[in-house]
Amino acid sequence: MAKPIIASDASYSLILLLFGISNGHLGSSCMMAAPSLEHNRRLRRDEVDSAAVMAGFCLTAGLLLGGAGSFLIGALVGG
Repeated sequence: MAKPIIASDASYSLILLLFGISNGHLGSSCMMAAPSLEHNRRLRRDEVDSAAVMAGFCLTAGLLLGGAGSFLIGALVGG
């Protein structure tokens, strides 16, 4: 059995908390900025709804691919 890199539960929890906060901030910022006319100068007013839907789709697709990829990597590494 391999020795874990992070042996402390508190350290592991702190790292997960930091990842959660940074990912939440980045994801929320992107989702708010994508359909914004102020941040996207090339976006027309009639495209705002489409930009919001596309941002949501891309976020969901990224989460899906990341989750599926983790099972693939786990199967390749773990045997």
